[in-house]
Amino acid sequence: MKKIKRRIADLIWIILICGTYLASAQSSYEAGILPAININKKLKNDWKLNFKTESRQAFEEGFFQDKNTFDYNYILTDFALLGSRKVGFQKTVALGYLLRFREGQIFHRTIQQFIIKKKYTDFQLAHRISTDQTFAQEEPTEYRFRYRISSEIPLSGQSLDPREFYLKMNHEYLNAFEASEYDLEIRFVPLLGYAFTNKNKVELGLDYRLGAFINNAAENSFWGTINWYISL
Repeated sequence: MKKIKRRIADLIWIILICGTYLASAQSSYEAGILPAININKKLKNDWKLNFKTESRQAFEEGFFQDKNTFDYNYILTDFALLGSRKVGFQKTVALGYLLRFREGQIFHRTIQQFIIKKKYTDFQLAHRISTDQTFAQEEPTEYRFRYRISSEIPLSGQSLDPREFYLKMNHEYLNAFEASEYDLEIRFVPLLGYAFTNKNKVELGLDYRLGAFINNAAENSFWGTINWYISL
């Protein structure tokens, strides 16, 4: 447990050092909130449905060197439905569809995922490999390949029980291909969660995203994250 916490602390320091460097470079940023609601329903034969809705809203954007002021900007709203099924011990496959409303346009996305979970004495680790394809009128199709590693650490005891806090850390690499262009986005999401019951949890944290740094000046996004999980 101490080793895991030390690694998490080292990773946070790396992110802070990188952020300090980016702040001194000609890079842009965007900051706002990213509230989301997840509703899960278990079905027969190891099937499960997940419905998620998420809204992205910005409060400030510009360059690190400039003095930027508050400027509210609604960006998008997503509605996603995924069906998943266990295919082995701690292994799950999922297929889904996402509908996005952004700047007067409607985007359609198909999603495929493969997830491997492993439980240790003091925490749980999950690997997720995901691909998706995004379609919109008069827009080239975007293809993405994603890998995310996620850890969940109870802060009281070795397992998460009702009325207890836990720490979740997500680290993701997202490769995007659109027409002849390629981009890599790196995401780091530390979250503090609280389990009201076994079927009701809330998570608060920061969703940091670094993108467009391969061929252009880096773009940084900072989203205050609020996730509410409900199991039916």
